[in-house]
Amino acid sequence: MLGLGLALSVAKGVIDEIGGLLSKLARRSTYSENLADSRAVVSDIDSYDLLDKATILLTPTATSNARVHSVKTYTGDELLTNGGFDSDSDWTKLNATISGGKGNLDGDGQTALLYQGILTNGKTYKATFTVSDYNNLGEARIIDDNGATKYTITSDGTFTVYFTHNIATSNFLFRAKNGAVYSIDNVSVTEADADFDFDRASSATRINSDGLVQDMQSITDPELVLNGDFEELGNEEVTDGDFPTPNINWSLTNATIETDGARINNTVITGFSGISQLLSGTLSNKQFILTYDVVATNGQNLVLDNGTSLTLNTSTTGVGKELYFEWTRGDNYLVIKRAVADTDVSLLKYKSVLSATKV
Repeated sequence: MLGLGLALSVAKGVIDEIGGLLSKLARRSTYSENLADSRAVVSDIDSYDLLDKATILLTPTATSNARVHSVKTYTGDELLTNGGFDSDSDWTKLNATISGGKGNLDGDGQTALLYQGILTNGKTYKATFTVSDYNNLGEARIIDDNGATKYTITSDGTFTVYFTHNIATSNFLFRAKNGAVYSIDNVSVTEADADFDFDRASSATRINSDGLVQDMQSITDPELVLNGDFEELGNEEVTDGDFPTPNINWSLTNATIETDGARINNTVITGFSGISQLLSGTLSNKQFILTYDVVATNGQNLVLDNGTSLTLNTSTTGVGKELYFEWTRGDNYLVIKRAVADTDVSLLKYKSVLSATKV
């Protein structure tokens, strides 16, 4: 009984002390930060060795674009209904069906559409979806109501697409035409322009033994890489990087702009064959990313003429291929051309060209 009494007495003392601490914190919340009062509160906490045992004593925070944000694992609410095609509902269908847990589009001799009215003009969205049974014919795309392409489907697989909806109508559409046939499932659409969106642990804060706010990252491993998420990429440098028709911004030599994109096609052994565009601004000594899709190829590589020839991997089709380079040309012409004879390659923009300050 004596042991129990002693334990109860100690527990009461701890409770009383915690109550005193809470009272002090409550008083502090009614006026601006005061260093002396902070030190007193921290001293009381430290006497119970709580500081070293605490993980975080303040609300976690993180920064983006020089703004402090509360950490919330929020990337936007799901806008679609029946994205898994569990029933034949919610989607508007034209020459399309919902069966077997998939949305099925048949563009053989007709235009097929599958869509929902969920988008808002001016907002940016993230769409994920899985493609199956793609037949590599015709046009399989995500479009808006004006027919502008948001993404071109070129194979089976699971894809993530970011796009900005810039027309007044609200439809998110899958389209198949000119012989394209494919199925989709696992479709998700969320807003992608939330204040703070992250996919990993974020930096947090606590009050240290000096009564000051301390970044938790500073007591673990300091980050050695600057701009590791490439957030500081510059503005788009290329006009009409998706090769629209009619063409007014690209110079074409032994090349054409067709449905699939810019086609560089030349079987002549000598002579230039390629596309070019005059860019504006100061490009010298800046770093660039050229991002492109290869939608058709006869197995040859193209080159970026940057004063020297930089190889573009166009020997195989693929989405989102990239080339990092520094601008070393003596002029502002972006030039993509064939490397050897018997070249027949079609390119379509994925993200196109972005500039970044040289590091």
